[in-house]
Amino acid sequence: MPLSELAPGSPALFLSCSSQAIYPKLADMGLIEGSTWTVIQKMPFHGPLVISNGSSRISIREEDARFILMQKTA
Repeated sequence: MPLSELAPGSPALFLSCSSQAIYPKLADMGLIEGSTWTVIQKMPFHGPLVISNGSSRISIREEDARFILMQKTA
């Protein structure tokens, strides 16, 4: 499921990114295959999503979050 479809509070495992243009940026921010992230907040009006892995928080544009494939955990 795309990251953009996860509800706040939902932990999920990062599987892949279908956009080669944004993948290097995601990796630089720590979003790598096999890492678990939780959606903290979704901004209104198709704004960015805030996600956390416990030690880091990052903000991702909704249009980029559509390319990020996640798998829900628990």
